[in-house]
Amino acid sequence: RNPEWSAAQPRGATALSNPSSSQVPVMMGAICCRVAWQVLDIADESESLRAALVKCTSRRALLRQPSEKPAQLKLHLCGDGSAGKTELSSALRGWEIGDLRRRMAPDTSNRAPDRTRGIRVRYAHLLGREFAFWDYGGQPSFHLFHHENLASAHSPGLYLIVIDMRNAPEARAAQLRNWRRFLRACAPTAVVALVGSRADKVLTASDDVQQLKRAASDETDLPRIVEAFAVNCRVRGTLVELERWLVTQHQELTDAASMVPKVCTSVLQAARKWASRGLRVLPWSAFVERCRAELKSANGALEADLHVVASFLHDVGEVVAIERRGEM
Repeated sequence: RNPEWSAAQPRGATALSNPSSSQVPVMMGAICCRVAWQVLDIADESESLRAALVKCTSRRALLRQPSEKPAQLKLHLCGDGSAGKTELSSALRGWEIGDLRRRMAPDTSNRAPDRTRGIRVRYAHLLGREFAFWDYGGQPSFHLFHHENLASAHSPGLYLIVIDMRNAPEARAAQLRNWRRFLRACAPTAVVALVGSRADKVLTASDDVQQLKRAASDETDLPRIVEAFAVNCRVRGTLVELERWLVTQHQELTDAASMVPKVCTSVLQAARKWASRGLRVLPWSAFVERCRAELKSANGALEADLHVVASFLHDVGEVVAIERRGEM
């Protein structure tokens, strides 16, 4: 059984297992089906058991399809309001290695009415690697909505905590601690880097950000800061080291990630086509109907299976929101 996809398996399935069985199949679905067959031989009149058998067989077939590694990585940009997250996202997406003339303007200005409200999502390639940039509004009024988006069940992600280096040392340390506590609650094993923004405004920014990282290492109960960078988003040279680190982490995390059923990639490609045609918000029933009608790999899939697929798309940054009751 693949632990990354345990959410796709029917709850309570192991309760039916035969304690005298000498061999345990690899797939959870195989356990369910084998036991269900044994029970059906004794009580084949049970419609509920027949339905359970069909459900297990469908799920097993869907999850045994040819698999592949995830290609897109979700990059979470966290930090207090006005820390420089949006400017960092714009700068990383706007520059290309070797091109000193091209720079994308920031998504918004730093004026209060223009700051990120909720979450701003953008997509870009860095050195051939796919990233989904999730820029989280830093004002406390938006924090309530961040928890579920920061968590990741089916695909790895990268986390950048952005701190404005113009703040006093005590304020920097407090902000970093608060966001590490936030991540501990929803992504305790996160790969986290510290980015000190507006480094051109502080002469000792490079040393200060490394000191902040060293001090954070003493707080062992919080997610570890694996790297720290001091950047000026208006100067290309200060971003090169960060960009290369992101690409290296992308390769390592996706290479180590569990294989995902090919149906996830099929649905991802279809969702991008739907979005390009203006279908950015779909009722859950319409999403299920489209998947079954347009994709061979999802033909006959159960709604529970497609909800797991949608959860994967959310974890890689492609689906922004899935309503718990079924609306997407």
